[in-house]
Amino acid sequence: MKKVLLLLLMFPVLCFGQYTSIPDSMFEQKLINLGYDNVHDGQVLTVNIVNVDSLNLDAGSSGLFGAPTNQISDLTGIEDFINLVYLNCSRNSITSLDLTQNTSLTYLDCSGWYSGFVQSVRGKISNLNLSQNTALTNLICPLNKLTNIDLSQNTSLLELNCANNILSSLDLSQNTNLTHLNCLGYQIQNLDLTHNINLIDLNCGGNLFSNLDLTQNTSLTNLNCSGVPYGIRTGPIMNLNPFNPPPIGKLMTLDLRNGNNINLINFDATYNGALHCISVDDSTFSTNNWNNIDYQTIFTNDCSIAQFAPIGYTAIPDSVFEDKLISLGYDTINDGQVLTTNISNIDSLDISSGYIFDGIYNLSGIEDFTNLTYLECRRNPLITIDVSQNSQLTHLIYQGQAGMGGSFSNLINLVLPQSYSLVHLECPFNILESLDISQNSSLQYLDCSFNNSMFGGLDSVNLTQNPNLEFINLMATGIDKLDVSQNTLLKKLYCHNLTGPPSSFTIFQNSIENLDLTQNYNLDTILCGGNKLTNLDISQNTSLIFLSCKDNLLRNLDLRNGNNINFTGFDATNNDSLYCISVDDSAWSSNNWTNIDSHTNFSNDCNPSTVDIIEIEKNLSVYPNPTSEEITISINNFNGNIQTEVYDLIGNSLQLTNKTTISLRDYARGIYVLNVACGDKVEKVKVIKE
Repeated sequence: MKKVLLLLLMFPVLCFGQYTSIPDSMFEQKLINLGYDNVHDGQVLTVNIVNVDSLNLDAGSSGLFGAPTNQISDLTGIEDFINLVYLNCSRNSITSLDLTQNTSLTYLDCSGWYSGFVQSVRGKISNLNLSQNTALTNLICPLNKLTNIDLSQNTSLLELNCANNILSSLDLSQNTNLTHLNCLGYQIQNLDLTHNINLIDLNCGGNLFSNLDLTQNTSLTNLNCSGVPYGIRTGPIMNLNPFNPPPIGKLMTLDLRNGNNINLINFDATYNGALHCISVDDSTFSTNNWNNIDYQTIFTNDCSIAQFAPIGYTAIPDSVFEDKLISLGYDTINDGQVLTTNISNIDSLDISSGYIFDGIYNLSGIEDFTNLTYLECRRNPLITIDVSQNSQLTHLIYQGQAGMGGSFSNLINLVLPQSYSLVHLECPFNILESLDISQNSSLQYLDCSFNNSMFGGLDSVNLTQNPNLEFINLMATGIDKLDVSQNTLLKKLYCHNLTGPPSSFTIFQNSIENLDLTQNYNLDTILCGGNKLTNLDISQNTSLIFLSCKDNLLRNLDLRNGNNINFTGFDATNNDSLYCISVDDSAWSSNNWTNIDSHTNFSNDCNPSTVDIIEIEKNLSVYPNPTSEEITISINNFNGNIQTEVYDLIGNSLQLTNKTTISLRDYARGIYVLNVACGDKVEKVKVIKE
């Protein structure tokens, strides 16, 4: 008996009848199918699962277009599978996965799935905590909604498949044992694999990084760094998903000099239009054995010293760019170079393309157009535009390709000349994340609308060094901060969105909360709809004739600029808390401006500072205020008659009463004024009808 008691103290045991909660009906049904449970009652005997080491909960693919059926939504209960080594819960609709108690886990497959019908990733997992799963060797989690993943504690990891998530970064510096990596996708901006010397198989196509260094990966035998995100091609390009960036790779440099090129079995670097040179162990071997490169790409033993043009010539590595120069008469033979004297005096150049997938990928050579003042290069799949050497440039016009619900441009980097010459800049429909115009103080026209990507857009643009700006278009760029206080010459400001009210905001949309226009006396047009503005004062904008501030959160709007009668357009609809608008002439505005909500009124002076006042004097109170039905008037230490007249903000008398409780039930939402007469005093009180 003593030995039994000692054993009980040394080793925890499950009491007979202990249960584990399984709230998901489909999860429990699968446990019943596997023989671990027999009654569908939301629980399972813990003793039946505690020693299970392998569990397959794959949802299958029997539905339309391979869509899984009988999906599990909640894996609560998995924590009591404490001896689990292998877990496959792929193709389910799980949103979160808590495996912190499953410390023996070595293999995890929680893949989502891809729907060909709606052309989108359908897995739902957005967070995955693996900090306690230090024994993990295989992690399969593609086709989900992961935005980040911490693998610093998973030092035993051998295989990682995180393809087609929305990861913007991937840190594998602690995973030195990694042999197989699939991070195919469209989000990752930097990929450092210098610590992963055991890597054998790498699939990293379709991402946003421009440089890939594989010189330390001496065991590499399979490499796919193609520009196609899903690896599914239909004709010359893959079948496009309108919610994702275009399937054009961003690689500009690729270094494969790892001493193991002869053992590389599979290699694909196609669909990387800006990749013109790949550094390899032996350029002759690679040229003879590796065919999966684009027409503009060559192999050399060292790209850093490769010569593309002799003295007196300018290298034009992009053949489409050179074809355009030939068509304009500046060159005769498509040989990757052009006489520098043929281009150095050109002052105007239009090299626009009709469609982004057939255009110029690389503008290298533009630096020798030293006298260029006008450059137009619309709808080219450029990743970088560097015109820093074109100091005479006055006009730069680059527009990405729009359509199919988004922008299909590749432009991430725009490097402008640090000069006073630039006066006109157009760069809409791109995926710029930053824009430096601090050195372009002469700039008058700026259009960088529709710059957005899967991971955001232009959060802000510093305009404080551009006092000459007259036109600004920041429509649908992701802007949340906008300071135009230094742009006193500004005439037109577009910072609106295309979507409806704030409830429909996405990461691609502007979300400006404050907009100070008191210094912009020359403004004639403002479009600021679809933001999060609560207050807007345009009383100093005496030239204003067009205003759209719809779909905001406005509470106060002051339009008394002395120029209301010259307005050509006005829209303040979909502002649920805007009850009163201060205008030059309330009667004129009521007769001429109809784009307001039913609860909104015009007044010559809304006096926003008193809108929310509940108590005017200590002895007079009106409550509740705001109200949805009735208000009660109370005056301390006064027993005489009270007479109250109710007005709307235009000045119309609505009722006169001696009652101290007044019904507003049948009135529209808005602000009303009460004239309360008591004795020889008359007090005005504003009340809000909700």
